[in-house]
Amino acid sequence: MKKLIYWLFPLLWMGVIYYASDQPYEEQDIKPFLSQHIDLSFLTSILQPISFKYHHSVVSVEQLGVEGFVEFLG
Repeated sequence: MKKLIYWLFPLLWMGVIYYASDQPYEEQDIKPFLSQHIDLSFLTSILQPISFKYHHSVVSVEQLGVEGFVEFLG
């Protein structure tokens, strides 16, 4: 039973990745879900100082919003 529980989360996560990899980007967007169901405002002050360039564009809370930044990191 311990082995089943030990492997359950990694197997579920692999299933989520497999399912999401088959979807176009527009269907993978989790920002609406995050903004409707999870209050991420507490992360604003933590993530505000973080800013970096990725593929010729700036990635920051200011540019993407908290939900977009969390989605990028995920």
